[in-house]
Amino acid sequence: FGTLAWSGTGTFTYVHDGSETTTDSFTYDLTDTFNPAVTVAVTINVTPTNDCPTVVTPLNDVTVQEDDPDTLIDLNTIFDDVDSAMSYTVSTTNTSLVSTTLSAATLTLDYQNNQSGSATITVFVDDNAGCTSVQDSFLLTVTTVNDPPVANPESLFVFEAGTVTSTTMSNTSLLDNDTDAESLTLTATLVSTP
Repeated sequence: FGTLAWSGTGTFTYVHDGSETTTDSFTYDLTDTFNPAVTVAVTINVTPTNDCPTVVTPLNDVTVQEDDPDTLIDLNTIFDDVDSAMSYTVSTTNTSLVSTTLSAATLTLDYQNNQSGSATITVFVDDNAGCTSVQDSFLLTVTTVNDPPVANPESLFVFEAGTVTSTTMSNTSLLDNDTDAESLTLTATLVSTP
């Protein structure tokens, strides 16, 4: 677990390898010029120190289309800590695009309806033992999708043998109460006649 530099005068230098072992040992023979060697065991007690979390697999950038289903990210596959349990916090630069929630080590990205754009999302890791500076970020891009127009039903009222040019809502165009999320110009094409 460590390396030992030894001299015949009993001086030594031991360097631990940084692993999570808490003990190590070595032996030496003690002799004088008249007696047989006596083997002496030396136990090295290693005092553990806190190891900060590490990023084992950096977060990938995420690109989705507007109104896509939520994205789930398992943070246990991104971060590791050899000696402590981890907790997480998240920040985003664009809350009107995406909301983030954490459930244990699962990050959920919930895309806001009919929104597109980008956000930088940063995940902060705390090992609850003094290390709070570990983080990783990724770019979220939500691309726009042309939503279909919303058509509302129409009603017309006309006297027998009469003519009608407006709806019961007094609209002169059948498109007046229809909408388009992207505010594109709407057109109507006749599909069937009375």
